[in-house]
Amino acid sequence: MFIDRLKGIISWVLDGVTAIALLAAGIAYAVALRGTNCDDDKVGGSTWDNPLISGGCYYDDDGNKWCRDGGVVKKRCTRATADTAFMFLACIACIGALVSSYITRHR
Repeated sequence: MFIDRLKGIISWVLDGVTAIALLAAGIAYAVALRGTNCDDDKVGGSTWDNPLISGGCYYDDDGNKWCRDGGVVKKRCTRATADTAFMFLACIACIGALVSSYITRHR
């Protein structure tokens, strides 16, 4: 039937769009992290210069740097790095589901 064929096509479209979205998100997150070193968690280090991890820093009138949430920067950095990896892994899983669905559909 025509409706049965649409189920496979709709699944392929959803898997393809999801894979593209996860790939784009993984690339955007990796670019936003800019190779930040999670072990460099002292103020002024690479983690503090990244607003995605530090939560935002600002300079006062005297030129002193002030940052929020000093105790959680290493944890945020580790989670952000893991999130990036999982976005790429989920993209690969979506591509695998798409390919296996396509192969089994034509048998």
